[in-house]
Amino acid sequence: MVASVLVLFTYYITDWGYTGRDNILDAHDAYLYGKLVDSWGSPPNIFSVEKELNNLKLQCTIFKADQDTLCSNDTLIFWSNHQSPVELCNYLSYSSTEDYVSSHNITYNNYVSFGDIDLNKDII
Repeated sequence: MVASVLVLFTYYITDWGYTGRDNILDAHDAYLYGKLVDSWGSPPNIFSVEKELNNLKLQCTIFKADQDTLCSNDTLIFWSNHQSPVELCNYLSYSSTEDYVSSHNITYNNYVSFGDIDLNKDII
């Protein structure tokens, strides 16, 4: 009985800690990343992109937008500073602006997704 209560209590505290309070910070990050991407223009000014990402020590791949949603067809890379090619089929999203709109009622101009990608058998 005590073990069951301890497990439920631990789950509640862990779930609250990572889903509630930490989630709003992720929502803020998504908003600011969206603003960063907006600042590059459309099509993006590659000089600005490269300068900003180098300063922030971020790696990025920019894909040309198309109407299909199949990751296997999204091979049109516009620009990248990754050392190896990035394949969208190897990307796993764990949260996005769609989640934050529903949970925090924040308005976003762009879709932003947070996740992991398998790059050369390393998860980054």
